[in-house]
Amino acid sequence: MRNRAFVLDPAAQSAAAQVFKVFGGLTGQRPAGMPAADKMDKAALGDPLVVKMVWLNELQNYQFAPASDAAALLHDLQTVIYPIHVAGKPNGEMVMRKVDGAWSVRSFAGPAHVQAVENVCAQLAKAGVPAGSMMLVRVPAMGIELVAYRDATGMKLTPVTDFAAGGLTAGQTLSASRVFAQLSPLAVQQQPGLVD
Repeated sequence: MRNRAFVLDPAAQSAAAQVFKVFGGLTGQRPAGMPAADKMDKAALGDPLVVKMVWLNELQNYQFAPASDAAALLHDLQTVIYPIHVAGKPNGEMVMRKVDGAWSVRSFAGPAHVQAVENVCAQLAKAGVPAGSMMLVRVPAMGIELVAYRDATGMKLTPVTDFAAGGLTAGQTLSASRVFAQLSPLAVQQQPGLVD
């Protein structure tokens, strides 16, 4: 069963393709992650990841209940991350954001972040999770990123990096409700008024 919240806005895809084409055709200095002009013929955008966020105050108040839907904690950032590949290998990432109803490029970055995310996505794909059913979940107040997907038993989260304080290990998939239950006591310890 696929969660409709994971569905990518088709307008984001077409805007990303256009931005990639425009920036790929530029001469001179290029944004981080964009391949050199002579490598653009081997360059392509990878599978996009919709980005959602968990607000600190909601995580602080999270109460585990078997029937609760942990996905209710996810808030759409109107943001999509596109890996940039050259000859099939990560070269960087392009971040698109929807503002005032239109998608535009927000930033570019080198390969480190997207490589870590794609490593988790590749592990999940080997386990049978379809690429189009994954998204990235951020808990910015705690500096945590997780790859999310939904299966017949509910939403699952897989940390991109270790978060020992919360009992999370990179690449280890847990139910979203369990992850949020583990993080909730730590969230309560966060300073009031922190921007999440």
